[in-house]
Amino acid sequence: MADGVLRRCLGRCMLAAALALPAAPPVVAAPPAPLQVLLLDSLAVDLPGHGRRNRLELSDLAWDPASGDVWAVSDRGWLHRLQVEIEHGRLVAVQELSRVLLDGRPNLEALALRPGAVPLLAIDEERRLWLEIDRVGKVVAWHALPQALPTHAGHSVEAMAWHQRHGVLLVAQKSGSTGEHRILTTTGADWRLPALPGAQVRAMGWMADGRLLLLEQRRADGQVSFHLRATSLEGCGIGGRCDSSDVALPVSGTAAVDHLEGLACRGTQCLLVTDDGGAAPARTRLVLLELVTGAR
Repeated sequence: MADGVLRRCLGRCMLAAALALPAAPPVVAAPPAPLQVLLLDSLAVDLPGHGRRNRLELSDLAWDPASGDVWAVSDRGWLHRLQVEIEHGRLVAVQELSRVLLDGRPNLEALALRPGAVPLLAIDEERRLWLEIDRVGKVVAWHALPQALPTHAGHSVEAMAWHQRHGVLLVAQKSGSTGEHRILTTTGADWRLPALPGAQVRAMGWMADGRLLLLEQRRADGQVSFHLRATSLEGCGIGGRCDSSDVALPVSGTAAVDHLEGLACRGTQCLLVTDDGGAAPARTRLVLLELVTGAR
């Protein structure tokens, strides 16, 4: 009897003591580390162009971790495999290993890599499709873009990435009236990032620390500037709204006709490519950046 009373008393006392303890502070995600970008080098790409205007019109890049080669796609439906030689932060040379004209000449505006036998994913902007392509340049599947993506004129899709759990990530070029970049996936996930007025998304890629990068182009007062926006999708809050850090690219003298279009990262280095579609004379350039993160 006495033992039972003692046990009940101890239980009540322990409960009271626990209730008297201060509540544990809520877990708050750490703010994203600030991003700095160093411009290391740029190099003219001296390759035969396409068509009568002899332009490459490269629109996006993907860095192959297995081979170290760089895949590139063009507005005119070509798939290129490039060997890019980098030494001590300098772009030394670019050699074309292969080029394939895809069936139907799709207007390719975005490119991503995933593991597997069919590693290349691309967006056909004109037909509103995303494609699966093998390493020899054969299109093995076509898929409609998610219905939630804007499909009317002026709202194209020029950026995609591959997420191991969520599949294909897509974002519309323009934010529209929402004032946010909306990232959609083929599995139904949905994230939203802040978008500054006049910002258009040109490409997406991944940082070595797992953060997603968006390449933005902005127009203000007749000037064109380019920016990188970084976010961690795993740390997004209620409603899929994500914090992000934003940094302007140290690219000077880039004219409106010399747009940066593609983005591919490996480790702390990123390659970007200019679209020579409106340039006179025609020119395509690779730009090499170094990403630097640090504490606030």
